[in-house]
Amino acid sequence: MERRKSAKLLFVGSIPTWRSNFVIKLNSLIKREIIYEGLIHTTEMSVTADQLKRWSGSGEKFKAIEKQKKIQLDFIENLNEKELIQLLKVINKFGWFVSAVLVFGSSPARKKFDYDDFVKNDLNKQLLSFQLEAKYDEELNIYNFKVLYHVSPSIHKDKILKIGLVPKSKEKISAHPERIYFADNEDDVSVLAFQFQKMKPDVPLSEFEIDFEGVRRNNPSIRLFDDPNFKDGIYTLSNISPRFITWVGEIEI
Repeated sequence: MERRKSAKLLFVGSIPTWRSNFVIKLNSLIKREIIYEGLIHTTEMSVTADQLKRWSGSGEKFKAIEKQKKIQLDFIENLNEKELIQLLKVINKFGWFVSAVLVFGSSPARKKFDYDDFVKNDLNKQLLSFQLEAKYDEELNIYNFKVLYHVSPSIHKDKILKIGLVPKSKEKISAHPERIYFADNEDDVSVLAFQFQKMKPDVPLSEFEIDFEGVRRNNPSIRLFDDPNFKDGIYTLSNISPRFITWVGEIEI
């Protein structure tokens, strides 16, 4: 009798392996859903532009112009803060965001949009335009890629090889969600490196090869997107494990 009681207590105090694995997989799934939340709700560009024109009162506040994969709002008159808040809500509702703003000063200046900074420093200046980008860009078929390439400052080499790649939003003009950028061929690696060096000419850069076939097998729900700011540019919002990353070498431009 005592043996049965003891065994029962041992079972209650332990978590079956299958249940533990289930909880881990469930948590992983929830995290992935949180990462991509909102991205699947981007409304088609022309529909969004039409709705914004209506909000503007048929062009009383601004004109909504479609430019490639972006929407440009050219302002006729400034918004007050209440109007700005409402406009941002509408933009977000359709799955877009303000990536950059152009204001008039001693010379027109385009910069990344930050709400607090804009209200504090630019709300009362002559506003020229907002640039809108989709939260959800065109999704690419992950089975079309076996190998991808990543460019990063060489100073990050050891960290990347130790913990992998984690989405970052630093040093970018557009205020889009955090991303990891890739190229799928050596020519585009050179283009990425050249663009990076224009921002920081004295920073040595390294090329990393990503075994994307391995990444895909490890994480079948990973998603790749087309970057509207860079021809043939690719990005993901997911982490990349160091198991699938190889340092190719420093890049000479």
